[in-house]
Amino acid sequence: MRKLGQFAYRRRKGLTVVAGLVAVVSALGGATVFDNVKPFGFQDPASQSSKAFDAIEDATGQRAVPDVELLVQPKSGSPQVAAKATASRLRTVTGIRSVVTPAIDPRLVSSDGRAALVIGFLSSRAGDMSQVGSDVRDRFAHTPGVLVGGSAVTVDELTQITQDDLRRIELYALPILLLLSLLVFRGLVAALLPVVVGGLSILTSLLLLNVLTAVMDIDAFAINIVTGLGLGLAIDYSLFLVTRFREELEGTRSTEKALVKTTGAIGPMIAFSGVTVALSLISLWVFPQRFLYSIGIGGALVALTSALVCMVLLPAVLGLLGERVNALSFGRFQGSPSTHRWHLLARFVMRYPVAVTLVAATVMVVAGLPFLRVELTQASAKILPADASARQVDDAVGKRFAFDPADRVVIVAPTRASAVNARRKLTSAPAVVQVDPPLRLDPRLYRVDAQLGVDGYSDTAVNLVKSVRSSKWGSAALVGGPPAELTDERHSLGSHLPLALAFILISTGLVLFIMTASVTLPFVALLMNTLTVSVAFGVLVLIFQDGRLEGPLDYVSQGGLDTSMPILLFAVVFGLSTDYGVFLLQRISAARQETDDEEVAIADGLAASGRTITAAALLFAVAIGAFAFSQLVYVKEVAIGAAVAVLVDATVVRAFLFPAVLRLLGARAWWAPRWLARFARPRVR
Repeated sequence: MRKLGQFAYRRRKGLTVVAGLVAVVSALGGATVFDNVKPFGFQDPASQSSKAFDAIEDATGQRAVPDVELLVQPKSGSPQVAAKATASRLRTVTGIRSVVTPAIDPRLVSSDGRAALVIGFLSSRAGDMSQVGSDVRDRFAHTPGVLVGGSAVTVDELTQITQDDLRRIELYALPILLLLSLLVFRGLVAALLPVVVGGLSILTSLLLLNVLTAVMDIDAFAINIVTGLGLGLAIDYSLFLVTRFREELEGTRSTEKALVKTTGAIGPMIAFSGVTVALSLISLWVFPQRFLYSIGIGGALVALTSALVCMVLLPAVLGLLGERVNALSFGRFQGSPSTHRWHLLARFVMRYPVAVTLVAATVMVVAGLPFLRVELTQASAKILPADASARQVDDAVGKRFAFDPADRVVIVAPTRASAVNARRKLTSAPAVVQVDPPLRLDPRLYRVDAQLGVDGYSDTAVNLVKSVRSSKWGSAALVGGPPAELTDERHSLGSHLPLALAFILISTGLVLFIMTASVTLPFVALLMNTLTVSVAFGVLVLIFQDGRLEGPLDYVSQGGLDTSMPILLFAVVFGLSTDYGVFLLQRISAARQETDDEEVAIADGLAASGRTITAAALLFAVAIGAFAFSQLVYVKEVAIGAAVAVLVDATVVRAFLFPAVLRLLGARAWWAPRWLARFARPRVR
């Protein structure tokens, strides 16, 4: 790493020019990423519900359930007549295969008789559902008395809201972040460095994501992760590097020597942190759901890119600036900040390690207990803001109609006899309001539709699917529809979860062992990370499942968390928690080289890193927490969960629990067998 510092200094001008060119190319090449990503990728392609719908699409040329719902409510006249005219216009939209009106199904008229539904089925060849939804919105944008909804419109509005969120957060959050950075970095020039690092990291990652869309499907939410995580990591790594560079610059007036010492000390820490975060997130690759594996790819890309930019570009920029990195500092912000208070805190923790450990651990365990009663639900139009067209249609259907046409269980049977048996059994189910006669799709394929009178994602609907699949006649059939999709998603996530957890734990443990040359510390760090994750989960249940802070956060509780949210947050938070632990251990390890007293080394390491870690966590929480002002509920969940975890980890864990546990372990914390220790890198100096 010291050689990397020398290289960055001696090639500082060339590296800066190259970085500028990369930024321009990335901005141009990644500009179309919003057009190429796809939202709402929560299904396992290998699940039974997916296979059922694939069989129907292959046989009929259209999707199995309606993806477009138009709410027709004329100011005067019959809604049935208005629905007929609306249906004629809907048929002209590219991608619409068939349309159903109240003339075909009288149940599509509202209970009060003043509104009607027109539902549209997409062609199986309409690969981009979002584009169909966009075309439907455009076709009826200026049509009075018609609201557009359904899955196709929902995914299109999700894409648009994602873009609007990023613009709004950039407009409001970045100035606040810059102001806080000015206070933390103690100077305007230094405060601008994370913006440079974050901008280049994000642009490069979005370009790489855009390239990947040519060979695989990428979910739109990966863009939010790349933006929030990229900005947060850029702040963390920049703060660690700039703080150390200033310390070294005070001891020597040679910019090159200060830079070489800085990269030698902080470079390995940034490399280990970037790899650890990337490994935690890439574990999501094991899941077949596009939503999860896309986030894993995007998060890993931006973690590695941020680390690379901080290890190569930032030293080059610091080499150009030299002592001017302290320029535009104002009055009391000049000079190094005092660590007196952190020394007092360190001495307190060292004096009462048992009490500190018990209190901190108890607080974290209690905070995580609400997660034991978590309820998991599926994303739908309900996650959209109240003024979104698809959300308004969904609300109206739930309140004014006997059922939602999309809430159905679809049976794909191999014989007519099994199809007839399915209809007979489903007719007696309390949640079913009507079962259509078996429809022959081909000589070996029959379809039976059971219209639900309850929400498609309710426990009642899910239990119906389980009952059907466990029956003798159901074992020979394929079951699809919204409740089947939710059932299959839960099963898929549960079956892939052990492999993902094993990958995270083993890879993180190995990286920590290589960095610390200790067998004990990785286990301690993994335990701390698990406690931090539990706190984040508990807070999410209290807020989003229980419906607290609905006013300030501007959302309506769905009565549970999104099914994939715990897995996503575990990967994100686990990687971020390791980030601060690596920095603290690096400081303690360096202090151990100067003293044989473990207590003094821990106290000095805590005092030297406390302010930096706390400041980095605060800035990171603002960067990623700004997405709490997104219009999408599941984006709010990720933002709040990650921000809470980072703040808890930087305060309760790194300031109290971790140092106290290290104090209790003493030299045993750094133990490893000789034959194993030689595979680890020397402790950071």
